[in-house]
Amino acid sequence: MARFTLKNIFRLLFPLFAFLFFSPAFGQNKKFVVVLDAGHGGDDGGATGFGGYREKDITLQITQMVGGMIAKNHKDVQIIYTRSSDVFIPLHERAAIANRNKADLFISIHCNANKKTDPFGTESYVMGLHRVEDNMDIAKRENSVIYLEDNYKEVYQNFDPNSIEDLIGLTLYTNKHLDNSIRFAELVENQFKSNASRFSRGVKQAGFLVIRETTMPSVLIETGFITNPEEGMFLSQLYGQEKIAESIYNAFATYKKEVQQVAQVEEEKPVIDKPKVDTNSGSGNYKVQFLSSKTKFPNTSPQMRGLKNQPIEVVQTGGLYKYYYGSASTPQQATELLNKVKKSGFSDAFIVENKAAQATAKGPFTIEIMASKQKYESTDKTFKGYIVRRVKKDGIYSYQFGKFTSYADAQKTLEELKSKGFKNAMIIGN
Repeated sequence: MARFTLKNIFRLLFPLFAFLFFSPAFGQNKKFVVVLDAGHGGDDGGATGFGGYREKDITLQITQMVGGMIAKNHKDVQIIYTRSSDVFIPLHERAAIANRNKADLFISIHCNANKKTDPFGTESYVMGLHRVEDNMDIAKRENSVIYLEDNYKEVYQNFDPNSIEDLIGLTLYTNKHLDNSIRFAELVENQFKSNASRFSRGVKQAGFLVIRETTMPSVLIETGFITNPEEGMFLSQLYGQEKIAESIYNAFATYKKEVQQVAQVEEEKPVIDKPKVDTNSGSGNYKVQFLSSKTKFPNTSPQMRGLKNQPIEVVQTGGLYKYYYGSASTPQQATELLNKVKKSGFSDAFIVENKAAQATAKGPFTIEIMASKQKYESTDKTFKGYIVRRVKKDGIYSYQFGKFTSYADAQKTLEELKSKGFKNAMIIGN
């Protein structure tokens, strides 16, 4: 029998690589597309919980709630469901739905289960096998649904859900969207803790067929153990489902805002007819945006304040003129440049990245809110509602917030944190 070899992996995934290299970039005059995948369905009931709760019913309820919240609050989002009723959808077709629609995010919603009744808590998975033994059982269970598909041997190249070799084989390709997948998963788990008061088991990696073939950031969410009496009851009731859905929605809203901010910077195009006096040909990685207006001002105008008669760059995007000053090669130089602009009278100025920074910036970045010998919980009131990571080194606890691929985004959040009273907060490498 043919095995799930590297040759088979390449043959199976070649169309996906083609999709990655030739599909349009996110944000080019298209809606943000999210695919919501309610786990299981039809003949595949998924796990059965304490009291007879069925995973397929709970996941459909939560998924439709998440979609409803997105539709209500984000008119610029196209929502696509892999299923909207109690029907069976093959795993490969769920991914294909996302790929055909050039989705920007794939969210697969499930309930966890265990032979024992005491395990509880949420967890979110991205592609990979960071810790094989810990995540093997859940990957086997979620992947075993392929046995319900008539032609599963052909479709999945004789993949065996019970083979650790085959599960590892799933991870032997480059996932260019892994960082964004992890970011969204982190946002989900943070919301489960802060908004739904659930115990989070964290962000993990495992070999799931349903997210293997997706060509966009993809996360499989385990909303809790329906085999745990207390958690099963929570997930089966309307209140619990609403809190879970609300948490996933909050994470989505934050994630969408983050990626669209990055896309906006990347898509800005110089004004074709801008006067020479308004140009700055600096080739550094960073510059400072100090003004945004519907009116185009020359650099001799009073609106330039302390930057009057200085070389500036004007960019038109979305009906607005955006004004930039300076050029810096490093994050440290960019910070100095920002301070200069603020002293010139533009207190709301902030750092943005030139396209060259994409290749040279040494991210990711995080923000250290504070460092202390005292041990705090991540949700302690000391952090004023911010969910932090606690890292111990040389007897000192570093309390860190956020993960940013862009130094400019980290700088914006740093200023927000300082305005909240964290005067000693600083950007550090992650």
